[in-house]
Order: sequence, then C-alpha cells, then structure tokens
Amino acid sequence: MKDRYKDLVAGLIVILFAGLIYISTFGMKSLVHIQIEPTTIPRLTALVLFLIGVGIMIKWLWMRHKGVLPLDEERKEDKPGTIIRFTPLITFILIFIYILLLKRIGFTLSTILFLTAEITLLSANFTRKNILKNLAISVAAAVVIFLIFYVGFQRAIPVGPWGF
Repeated sequence: MKDRYKDLVAGLIVILFAGLIYISTFGMKSLVHIQIEPTTIPRLTALVLFLIGVGIMIKWLWMRHKGVLPLDEERKEDKPGTIIRFTPLITFILIFIYILLLKRIGFTLSTILFLTAEITLLSANFTRKNILKNLAISVAAAVVIFLIFYVGFQRAIPVGPWGF
C-alpha cells in the first residue's frame, strides 16, 4: 500500500471496527441488575474508536491539503535485525504474559507492567529516562482505569495478593 494513503485506510478501518463493536451491543442482555447497562462500556469504546478514526482521517486530509504527505520513494525502511521488525510478535507475547499475570498479581500491577513494556516497545526508545516516563504514564493510566471501573462503575476487577 502506498505510504500516502496509510492514515486514510487506518482511519477507515478504525471507524469500521467501531461500527462492528456498536452493532454487536444490540444483542446484549443484562443477567443481573446493575447501575449501568451491559452495553454502556462497549458503546463508549465504539464512540472513542470512532472519534479516533475520524481524527486520523482529518489529520490525513489536513496533511493532504497542505501537501505534506510522504512520497513512496521517501519511505524509510527498517534495518534488518532492529527490534521494530519484531514489534507485532513481541506485542502478542506481552499480551499473553499480561493475561497470565492478570489473575496472579491483579489488574493494577499487571497493567502497569504491560503498559510500561508496550509503550517502551512502541516508542523504540530504551533509555532509562524514557522507561521511567513510560512507567509514570502506566501508573497513572492503571490507577485511573481502576478507579473508573471499581469505584465509578462498581465493577469487579481482578485484585492481586496486595488488594489492588
């Protein structure tokens, strides 16, 4: 695929995925009485994904309007043997490890470890300063997600031996 259309295609794919998530919520039924409907979280996720997809497409249109889309011949190839080449495989391994750790050490700690590793991997910057910054972002994200679900929505989240 030509580099100049990658953002447009990515935006369309994210919007389609958001639509699929939203459509899948129509068959959901509540098994217990809770304060929020079982469709709330998937629909919010679909809305956020839709907005991200629209944002990606708007960025592409803006760059196209300004004439700054990359040309195919300007594309920079990864050097063989770099970690970037194995990022998808490493990501799947990290997800697998995250799922295994979720019940053993709890949501918060396993999410902090996963996000720190994944953000560092995707940034491809393995300096100590960057890893510490990624750790801080991961701690903040895990705590906010925990508070939203556990306190806000009153939903059970896997807790580790430390109670969080």
